[in-house]
Amino acid sequence: MEAKVTLLIILANAIFSFIGFNNTNFLYKYMFRVGDVLYKKEFIRILSSGFLHVDFMHLTFNMLTLYFFGSFLEINVGLPIYQYLLLYFACLIGGNLLALILNKNKANYAAVGASGAVTGVLFATIVYQPNLTLGIFFIIPMPAWVYGIAFILFSIYGINKKSGNIGHEAHLGGAIVGSLAMLAIYPFLLERNLWVVLGIIFPTILFLFIALKFPHLLQFNFKKKTRTSEYELDENYAIEKQLNEDKMNRILEKIHDYGIDSLTEEEQRFLRNKK
Repeated sequence: MEAKVTLLIILANAIFSFIGFNNTNFLYKYMFRVGDVLYKKEFIRILSSGFLHVDFMHLTFNMLTLYFFGSFLEINVGLPIYQYLLLYFACLIGGNLLALILNKNKANYAAVGASGAVTGVLFATIVYQPNLTLGIFFIIPMPAWVYGIAFILFSIYGINKKSGNIGHEAHLGGAIVGSLAMLAIYPFLLERNLWVVLGIIFPTILFLFIALKFPHLLQFNFKKKTRTSEYELDENYAIEKQLNEDKMNRILEKIHDYGIDSLTEEEQRFLRNKK
């Protein structure tokens, strides 16, 4: 038995990604970009960006992961085609929607890749079979449930610290949608794998609650703070001046790309104070 749907999705990703590799305009037209989605209403980007990748390695890693776990859902679990496709696209869209929500004030935030959908397929597998052994980097063996909880915590940390050129928001969104979708398809999994499900969902819900209601609590800085008195007055002035100039340039670029209505209240106040 072959994983036909998974192979078709991989083929579609390969075709559109290779077009993007060779046509920058195509890549920019269909990539996920917050400003274009919110202010130009180009909602197709939420979906189309999931079939584009930045380079061959990015594509290969995502498609290998999809092949392993998508095949498991198709063959071992036996998901019907319509359920599998609904799960895949729900995870893709859910991952980008979370990225949109968490970066709604960053018009230039951009991303491509099937990572949200692929992560959702992975977590659907984890919820179904938490004791499955996963090979981290294809070498280090680890129970799937341990990997899943560690992945959730790392994604939350990555979103907060903006670590690496990785779409942690899409990963987290895809993971939670994939987990919930699997529970909707097979409700008995909630009772059978309750603690695993709680380990995945609880920290995610807690993080999202804090991120949306008390975002200032997430702005941690683990570096040692330096007292203001350790700077000379001229150095302080130069630092503040440079920061203000950088901020002004970002605001002007945002106005140029999306119009003055795209500015947040804080950005409008900053602009008025500089007149």
